[in-house]
Amino acid sequence: MDSLFIPFIYAIRSFLVFFSLALCSPQLLAAPTQLFIDKPEKLVELEKRGYHFAKWLSNSGKTLNNNDLYDKSVRYKFIVDSLSRDLNTIAQTDPRASVTMDRAHRLFNKRWLTAKSAHYELVGIVNRMDRIDFHGGTCGEIRFIYRLAYKVKKKKQIIQSRLPLTFNVVSFLKGNCADRAKNWTDFSQLKDSELKSIELNLQAVRWPSTIRPDFGGYAEYFLRVFIPKGETMTLGTLENTPDVSRLRKNKKLRLELLKWLSEEEQLKKLDMGTLVVPDKYLATEATSVALNGRARIFNQPFSRLFNKENFSGIDFKNYSSFKTPYALLKRANDLSCVGCHQGRTVAGFHFLGTDRKGVSPVNAILSSFSAHFFNDQKRRERYWKALVNKEDTSSYRSFSVRASHEKGGWGSHCSMGSDPSFSNWTCESGLMCQKYDLDKNSPLGTCLEAADASEGSPCKVGTYREHDSPYKDRLIKQKRVSCRNDLICEETSVGFPGGMCSGNCSQLGKDATCGSIAVLYGFNRCLSRGKPFADCLSNNVRPGSLRGCHSTKHCRDDYICAKTQSGSGGCIPPYFLFQLRVDGHPKPD
Repeated sequence: MDSLFIPFIYAIRSFLVFFSLALCSPQLLAAPTQLFIDKPEKLVELEKRGYHFAKWLSNSGKTLNNNDLYDKSVRYKFIVDSLSRDLNTIAQTDPRASVTMDRAHRLFNKRWLTAKSAHYELVGIVNRMDRIDFHGGTCGEIRFIYRLAYKVKKKKQIIQSRLPLTFNVVSFLKGNCADRAKNWTDFSQLKDSELKSIELNLQAVRWPSTIRPDFGGYAEYFLRVFIPKGETMTLGTLENTPDVSRLRKNKKLRLELLKWLSEEEQLKKLDMGTLVVPDKYLATEATSVALNGRARIFNQPFSRLFNKENFSGIDFKNYSSFKTPYALLKRANDLSCVGCHQGRTVAGFHFLGTDRKGVSPVNAILSSFSAHFFNDQKRRERYWKALVNKEDTSSYRSFSVRASHEKGGWGSHCSMGSDPSFSNWTCESGLMCQKYDLDKNSPLGTCLEAADASEGSPCKVGTYREHDSPYKDRLIKQKRVSCRNDLICEETSVGFPGGMCSGNCSQLGKDATCGSIAVLYGFNRCLSRGKPFADCLSNNVRPGSLRGCHSTKHCRDDYICAKTQSGSGGCIPPYFLFQLRVDGHPKPD
């Protein structure tokens, strides 16, 4: 069972990321500085005005609990039945999988999908008009993001939390693109006919660190795209995500994809980051795996189909994003759903949403979006402004793991110098590019302190040994890295991926904050008795120093910026928060 981080005091969750954004008044939207809405009070208001999850799935004029939604919506029934079959398959093929904590592999409880105590909360609205490049004849997309949440009464106590499931409701924007850009928050312009898809990201399985001590745990995420088909839905293809299993069995089709990908026209689009692989090669179901997701071969579909020798005849001087076959494959993998969902994300998600009032103080997030999401905002804003001003737009997109034109901050991916494709992936002053927990042949590392490792830095490093099955991936030759003299190394085996330098709160470093870590024995014993997690944590904690973070200062891979007792942010493993793990929750009503 993992160690658990515990902040003590609940604080108001709404925070400003750049400047205020007018919600539904186009007149006030002359020069926005952010192209997303994440303030809970505005999102709650929009739900009351009809922009709840049920709007997209039924004729209901109000928010429905999941039991009612399943009964009244043919579209939602299709989604639930599809996911239930996939979850049943895991349960049938893995005897160690269970929805309880009694077994080693913790499975998402499908009853949440139809529970009266569960519903979907609107957690964000994101302008993606920059995706015109992928959808000719449209003005790009707008996305309404919903998260599964519940409220259960147990022994006269109300327990509520979100769960690691998001639905991304995507609509095309059509018409005059300059007008739609100026008025993008006027959601009354959206038509039901413009609904493109409903996209799912669900943590289906989680193994604790006691089962996978080398990685500090293990998790699988279902990625699905549901397409409207009359009154129901159908499974759609996953963008740029080859069906590895099918293409391996069909050599002709696999070689056809290789030939298509090697054409100059496609290589130019790949270089720009705007490649669109034809549907006939793509999967309708995919799973991404964590932890250490950036290195796992299972999250690299193109590398599972092709090798570097397949692209040795290409003249790489014509391209800027890739100068070698390795970088070409990395670029292609990065454009896939499974690759992007493990590129500088937060527990496999890019947008989790700010907590609403009533969240338990042991379950609170400070920064609700990923480093990739934050770093990509400047590019999206430039694109949006070009649309407003009817100017030419720039189609180039950086890798999801790195905005390569800027020096990398602490935790950023960086170049070790062996591959010219990544020569501008440098680190800020005082940091150096270092290897940890990566394929020994990878030319990339992580920006970390040049001197002794401080709070939050990795302290248990190893070499990644890949296997086609993610269950058999291993981190081998793990060794301890020295932390600053007054710090200790929190071990990977108790839930800290890569290890984490920490200490007491009396000698905090300049980038540190004070938090608390659960005492395992007492916590596990309490939880096994069926008591609420908040109660179990309150009496089983010890103080610990953490890497400080906020909405513009990010954690390293596999860590999230959670709220500490002081109201500041501290970097912890994501599965230390109950809203980001499938296990430890009460039974659905």
